Amino acid sequence: MAETTYFPRRLILAGAIVSGVLLALAVHMLGARYGLDLGGLWRSDTSDFMPAGAAIGWWLIATVGFSGGYFTANLMHSAASGQIPQRMRQFLIAVGVLVLRTCQVLLRHRSLMVRSAKRVSNHEATAGPASFETRRRRRSSG
Repeated sequence: MAETTYFPRRLILAGAIVSGVLLALAVHMLGARYGLDLGGLWRSDTSDFMPAGAAIGWWLIATVGFSGGYFTANLMHSAASGQIPQRMRQFLIAVGVLVLRTCQVLLRHRSLMVRSAKRVSNHEATAGPASFETRRRRRSSG
């Protein structure tokens, strides 16, 4: 039987912390996009004892961060010791490829949107004074 190798515990802990923090940040950004108010706990102008939406948001972020960190630590420990099943390895590779491809498509779409917005603003900037001159001539001649 092959000898089991282990990652250093600090490396697994660092990977789990980074993964948990990044997942918590992603949930925070998604929550802010959908109107989840996390600052409601510190407001003194509300008549409610504690805004439930803010409390739920904080618990959600904490749960996702902790769960993501725990899953990452378990995965890193299993991968280092060679105990990760072949199907799980293939699944993780497929998920990684899909995530990277999605990021590539989104970044390309964003850059195209920025280019088209610049094109439109440049067109308006060049067409603006000319159209203004045309309207002024029409008014003065009519």
